[in-house]
Amino acid sequence: MEKFLLLLFVGLTISSCLPEERDSSAVRVEIAGRVFKVPKGYFDGAGAYGKDTESVVLEYSLPGFEVLPEYSQHKAERQKLISAGRMRGMLLQNEANRPSFNPVVKEHMRSADFKKEENLVYGLEKYVHQVPEPISPDPNYGPNIQNDILIERSSDGSVKSYLRCSPPGKYEIPGCEHRFIDKGLLYDIHWRIQELPNWRAQREAAIQFIDSLEYIRPNRLLETLEKHQSSLPFKEQE
Repeated sequence: MEKFLLLLFVGLTISSCLPEERDSSAVRVEIAGRVFKVPKGYFDGAGAYGKDTESVVLEYSLPGFEVLPEYSQHKAERQKLISAGRMRGMLLQNEANRPSFNPVVKEHMRSADFKKEENLVYGLEKYVHQVPEPISPDPNYGPNIQNDILIERSSDGSVKSYLRCSPPGKYEIPGCEHRFIDKGLLYDIHWRIQELPNWRAQREAAIQFIDSLEYIRPNRLLETLEKHQSSLPFKEQE
């Protein structure tokens, strides 16, 4: 009886946190076996795919992942966010159907001449593109400058995640793109290069934001209860 009451309490607690299934202000998105309820504002009016999608793009303003002001009504506000480097987005993909980071980074390196810097940069290996001499004084024929590549290594030496950051002078608002994996999702997030020292915090903030959009379906509620039951510190009396 004691175990039954505890399970009932847990079930009521979890079910009370479940959002309503019907909500015209949000889109139900399934990706990588996970289900999310995403406010429509994060899609910025674009078509949002629902069941079993392979990828989804969300747009927002940093630092708090706020919904962007609507384009047609608030062009000036959006321009201010762009000028401040706060208007950003992320690509989420099903990690199971994407190649590992090792061959991807290797291909990036093969496409141009990169040189590894001697010291780590904020715990990351840094590779800088060695820009070749221009073949013509005409700027239209100048060399294509590649982004710097910064690599986070696992304990076994494999690529755990990697960043591509604007080298000095390439863009008016230089930024970084960070690709990493968490709970079945491959993240591709962007922020200003000034945040490079805080790349771990930026990653954690993105993960927490996405996790906050996930909800538990009824069939997963039973799984949660069963898992909780198996971890109970007592056994039901015979």
